[in-house]
Amino acid sequence: MKLFKSFSEKIAIKKAYKDNADRDLSKRNEPIKTIGFLVDDSFGEINNKIISALVDHNLNAEDIKIFTFATSEIITTKTIHNILNERDFGFGGKILNVDAISFLDLKLDCLVCVNYKNSNRINVMAARSKAQFKVGFCDDNLSFFDLVFQPQFKSIDALLEELMRYFKILNKL
Repeated sequence: MKLFKSFSEKIAIKKAYKDNADRDLSKRNEPIKTIGFLVDDSFGEINNKIISALVDHNLNAEDIKIFTFATSEIITTKTIHNILNERDFGFGGKILNVDAISFLDLKLDCLVCVNYKNSNRINVMAARSKAQFKVGFCDDNLSFFDLVFQPQFKSIDALLEELMRYFKILNKL
């Protein structure tokens, strides 16, 4: 079973590199009006903190989308919208969750992936996203992102503060 999972992940990563290579980079320097977050469950439920931080920086709450990748069973039993887990992926990284497919098909100005557990699943989703500018908080697969941070933040507040600082430097907000 472990060998099968490993083989499936290798196929998913290979397809993700292909998806990422076909990406249109012409609009990645545009200011951010819509933003999506793809987060693992390291910080727990952080949706309200993300939304309030971005609203404080003049983004509309309805233009902020958040999707959580749950690795623990605790969070998957709660009734949280926009959540997926390992069971929502088929062979070769095929995404089976309809909500996740809709999220990835959104024409977002920016996608922020907070991937502290270095999940290949989040990297695959980032590569398949139609977002114009992609930000990653991870150690591996740096080629999927336009801006990458090393995962050193102990709290979501510190992470958001650093993200907002770079968005201002890059004239994204």
